[in-house]
Amino acid sequence: MINTVVMAVIMGCAGLPDSTLTGHAHLVKISDEGILPKGLIVQSGDEILFSNPGPTPVWMYFANDRWNALSCRRGFSYFWGNEESAAVPPNASVSLCLSRPGIYGYWVQPLRTDRGGAPQGQISIQGAVPGAIIVTAPSRVESLALR
Repeated sequence: MINTVVMAVIMGCAGLPDSTLTGHAHLVKISDEGILPKGLIVQSGDEILFSNPGPTPVWMYFANDRWNALSCRRGFSYFWGNEESAAVPPNASVSLCLSRPGIYGYWVQPLRTDRGGAPQGQISIQGAVPGAIIVTAPSRVESLALR
């Protein structure tokens, strides 16, 4: 039974497109000053592009507490079974589309989180910067136009 569930989760993410179907995209800039904007309101299916114009890579993590919430992704991968993660190289970007209305928290940090954390007896806290995306349902007029 467990093997069946794992296969369904893996197969469910395999065929995601790498760009939005709505045609709307929003930019989030990651820099030494932080994330701009820290909070973003988008409609279901819109693409959120995370840009790193800086000289060093950053790592992004989204808690994945809503199954089947992604409708597109580029640069993100399923991570430990409960997070979407992406390494964003210097002068590059990653993106995703969220299909279900709700609030999605994420964080950006300068170093990768290693599985297992710090050695025993030590604390490992990255300099993480939080952000949030609020996804709303499309308006009735837009829903009819997309059909």
